[in-house]
Amino acid sequence: MEAVSVNNLNFRYGDNIIFDNVCFTVEKGSFLTVVGKGGSGKSTLFKIFALKYKCDSVKFFNKSITQAIEKGYVGYVSLSLNYFKEKVAGDELFSLLKSNDVYSDKIKLRLERIIKKLGIGYMLYSSIEDLSDKDKVLLMFAYQILN
Repeated sequence: MEAVSVNNLNFRYGDNIIFDNVCFTVEKGSFLTVVGKGGSGKSTLFKIFALKYKCDSVKFFNKSITQAIEKGYVGYVSLSLNYFKEKVAGDELFSLLKSNDVYSDKIKLRLERIIKKLGIGYMLYSSIEDLSDKDKVLLMFAYQILN
């Protein structure tokens, strides 16, 4: 089964062609590695996946990007490390739950599982400004999974 399908992807910044009729598929259970020089379109591809740029050439599990995001199949973790609103890592994760009025025992268990699987329990009471960049990315990843 195709997890990702890209058919005739075209994208440009002004006169600069980034993608010209790009086609590829990624099967469910496979991994995708995107490697290239700076400015070759790596980040742009993932921004297209996250609907930062409009595109009808990409499908996830046979669904449009919009449908895939609504179903939770796709998320985007920015590498901008000025992303956080709270001062303590755990507060950042719990603020998402509280802001969506979905804090329940089921959601709390889900959060605990994510924390355990990512191995980030050690940082929950840490100041975000004291975290390494790697830990901030893990925290953003956990935030995106919950979101």
